[in-house]
Parts: sequence; structure tokens; C-alpha cells
Amino acid sequence: MRYVKFVYKIFVFLVLFIAFILISLYIDIFFKSQKEKRKRFIKNASYFSKLVLKLFNIKVSQRGMYINNGENHIIVSNHLSYFDIVVLSALIEAVFISTKEVEKTFLFGHIAKYGGAIFIDRKNKSNILSDIELFKSVLDEGFSVVVFLEGTTSNGDDVLPFKSSFVEVMLKTQKPILPTCIKYKSINSKPISISNRDYVFYYGDMTLLNHIFSFLLNVNSMEIELFFLNPLYQTSHFSRKELTKILYEDIRSCYLEKPISF
Repeated sequence: MRYVKFVYKIFVFLVLFIAFILISLYIDIFFKSQKEKRKRFIKNASYFSKLVLKLFNIKVSQRGMYINNGENHIIVSNHLSYFDIVVLSALIEAVFISTKEVEKTFLFGHIAKYGGAIFIDRKNKSNILSDIELFKSVLDEGFSVVVFLEGTTSNGDDVLPFKSSFVEVMLKTQKPILPTCIKYKSINSKPISISNRDYVFYYGDMTLLNHIFSFLLNVNSMEIELFFLNPLYQTSHFSRKELTKILYEDIRSCYLEKPISF
């Protein structure tokens, strides 16, 4: 029975992936305005994210500030898995800030592009001016953006230190910043622990396809909590390091309030 479910979930995953790519290609070909194209990419990604949550029995409870898709924010979140993106995309129509490395990655690069993401070269500081302009232009068009300041995913023990370099870009835009905390509560009705976290958390030297197959084989349900913390509306008086520290401490204190049982 386990492997029957596994085959069924692979089939569902492939159908969703192919449908997502085909609709995205249609948008890419027939919509010429970059703003309209990005808007439709984001709506399409949000729709498919909702389907993924429903079809794979992933329940998300939302706490804190209600996000109105008519208002745009810079959303800063902790990062544990590529499922973070599915969860946030399902609840918020937003542009995800990704890296040039992800853009070149098989599978992930195409999904990110067709999800409306923009790609930043965080390793090359000489590009900071162009990154600021790109970031600002997306916000000025009315889109919310999601930024993972850890720069990579963690194993869930703690929130990794935030990288302050991109906070400089955020300060230049002077848009409201919304700290957000993601907590994975349970897998198959059992609390997240060392014994099951690797089915979901994606970190270290894990490979993408192996991790996806492991998830499809082992995970029948998940519970996730998403906390929207107090937004920051006035940030001009902060230095880059001060703002980085405030965001990190807010998100980390939320994440560790009910530590997972490692």
C-alpha cells in the first residue's frame, strides 16, 4: 500500500509540474508586458501552491497580521525547505528573491523563473546598484517580495545568522518590512524530530530529486504554522546591522518559543 501511494503521489506531482510549466509557457509567450507577465506568473504559482497543499494534505495555520494582496511589503522569513516557498506562495502573491545559483539549477531554476522570482548575485557586491534598482522596480510596481536572509536552508536546530548585505538594498527602498516565522509542527501526526525532519527540511549536501522522492515516499500529511510578526514601517534611522539584528531576533525568538523536539 505504501508504494501504491508513492506511485500515485509521483503521478500527481508530475501532472501538477507539467500543467504548471505549460501554463507558464503560455504566459511567457502571449503576454509581452513584463509587469503583466510577472503578475500572471505569481497568480499561477499561488494557485498551484494551493493545489499542492491540498493534494498532499499539508495544513497551514496562519497567525498574526493579515496580508492584503493589495498592499505590498518586504517579507523576511526563516528558511528550512523549498516547502517554505510553497506555503508562502499559497498565502501571499509575492515575488521571491532568489540567487543566480538557483536560476542555473535544474528544475528549481525553471520553477523559480515561472513563479515570477527575480535573481540577485549576492556574491558580487559590484552589482549592488543594479540589484537595488531591480528590487525597487518590483516594489514600485506594487508587488510584495519575499527575502530569505539566511541565504540557505537550515536543519531546524536554530535560525541561521542573517546576511546583512542585502538588508542595505531593503533600506534603500523604504518599504514596510514584515518579519515572518515558519514552524513545521508535525509530519504524519508526529512532532518534528531528528527521526523525521529530513523528509522535509532540505539542507547540507542533500540532492533535490532524492529529497523529493523521500518526501513523496514518507510524508502523508504535515502541519505548519506561519507567524506574521509586527511590521516595521519606519526603518530609515536604522543602520544595516541594526535592522539585521532586529529582524533576526524577532524571527528567532518566535521560532524558538516552542522548540522542536531534537
